[in-house]
Amino acid sequence: MLTADAEGEGLNRDFWQREAQRLHWQHPFEQVVEFVESGPRRRWFPEGKTNLCFNALDRHLALRADRCAIIHRDFCGEAHQMSYRELWQQVNALSSLMAEWGIRQGDRVLITLPMTPLAAVAMLACARLGAIHVVVYSSITSEALAQRIQACTPALILHHSDSRGRESLPTIPTTAENMRVVDTASDAYVKQLALHMDRHVPCVWLSSCEPSHILFTSGTSGVPKGIVRDTGAMPWRC
Repeated sequence: MLTADAEGEGLNRDFWQREAQRLHWQHPFEQVVEFVESGPRRRWFPEGKTNLCFNALDRHLALRADRCAIIHRDFCGEAHQMSYRELWQQVNALSSLMAEWGIRQGDRVLITLPMTPLAAVAMLACARLGAIHVVVYSSITSEALAQRIQACTPALILHHSDSRGRESLPTIPTTAENMRVVDTASDAYVKQLALHMDRHVPCVWLSSCEPSHILFTSGTSGVPKGIVRDTGAMPWRC
């Protein structure tokens, strides 16, 4: 006879199996969750391979291409809408440009952008390539930004130099070994991106246990800690 805890865990597994099967898996998972040795960490959907960008965009194009994917009100108060097709096109363009810059699976990309659709496009472009995105508040202090750069050693930093109503912006490093810094407000970036607008970049299929992004704690009580989120599910501290 099952204990209450075991029965509850069984129900949870059934629930998450049903939910996971609503997504696209390039290679199906063999079980819902497995324990890692004797510790508290678990692997979710082991052996499964998927891509978060494909699930967010590509699988919706057949039925929802012209439906609204993003509604954005900018800092001037003007509202903008973007369809699934338009979002998919922009994600592919940035993915292609990032690939041209040498961004590959497993590279960290630090995104410190204002709250615009480009922030979502950048995250999805990273997911498409299998790169690990690290989102940082765009008005973070220079010291806090430097801490996070040192901790995650990004291959690419995406920032936006136009203030867009932000009171202060951190100092962005301009030179660092093995790190590219791109100002998305610059004419050079806009021109480069325009050359990739008709590109299609295939999704990189990732194991469920491979990392998708790193989210840092505030660091108010010490050095900020990076929380790594698996592609499949659960976070763990790095």
